[in-house]
Amino acid sequence: MDIVIDFKNIQDKQSLYVYLKDVFCDCEFYGSNLDALMEVLMCLKDKNIIIRNVDVLKDNLGDYAQKLVNTFSLAKKENKKIDVIIEGV
Repeated sequence: MDIVIDFKNIQDKQSLYVYLKDVFCDCEFYGSNLDALMEVLMCLKDKNIIIRNVDVLKDNLGDYAQKLVNTFSLAKKENKKIDVIIEGV
């Protein structure tokens, strides 16, 4: 099953984590930080995570956007049951 994450409307960290909570609503995603996101990503099974519009995220969040991308990349390495596809990078 695919999970599509599109960052085109993300303006700041608050909107980022509200959006991610909506995307991962079936997990208990209560933390608004990268560690909490990593925990959610590690509990996923048989998912393809497709990430779009990282360039918009970088424009709006600066260096934090790269930390977020790194979190998804690390999750892909550590959780062999998911795949992460970052489009446009």
